[in-house]
Amino acid sequence: MGLSIENNFQRRCVRYDTYKELHSSLCNTVYDAILLDFAEERYDIIKYKGSIATLSEEFSRTGLQNQVGVKIFKPSNFCRRWHWKMGMNKIISIAKERDVPVFLNKIFPAFCDEKGNNYHSTYINRERKYLNWFYNHTPKSVNRFLVPDDILIADSNHRWGKGQLHFVQDVYEYLLKQLDDALADIS
Repeated sequence: MGLSIENNFQRRCVRYDTYKELHSSLCNTVYDAILLDFAEERYDIIKYKGSIATLSEEFSRTGLQNQVGVKIFKPSNFCRRWHWKMGMNKIISIAKERDVPVFLNKIFPAFCDEKGNNYHSTYINRERKYLNWFYNHTPKSVNRFLVPDDILIADSNHRWGKGQLHFVQDVYEYLLKQLDDALADIS
């Protein structure tokens, strides 16, 4: 399958997901911690020929979801959530084996951008509901960084485009400080 995605980071994320390279990377790369971000968990997943991948905006550009035999699972689907739990257990197991901490970036879509433009609250509330399920089912051993709603502001000029999960710089700086402080506490 060709990945016709221009952005290198986005192409790499789709490749990791599609070709299941994350497991190998987690087992063979040196790192200080694992930082989980469930933003993409609000998307459907597809199952095709024994493989499972997130049907993100980037992945949808491949067209694979239109192939005969593809099954699509919504975030609230039991089968989808079962696969997520199995994946989460693998990540936690690798972290324990490697003796590295796991952190969760507990973040939600913004209700507005920095210009005061509001996003559709019904959509945002549905996305928050999906994300809350994943946050609530993450093992308690995972340390969480909750980003306060009052700084969750979308950036209308974000380099990846306008979106409820493309935030102003203050959000990223807040998360980096939380991670730095947590890693300093461990050292």
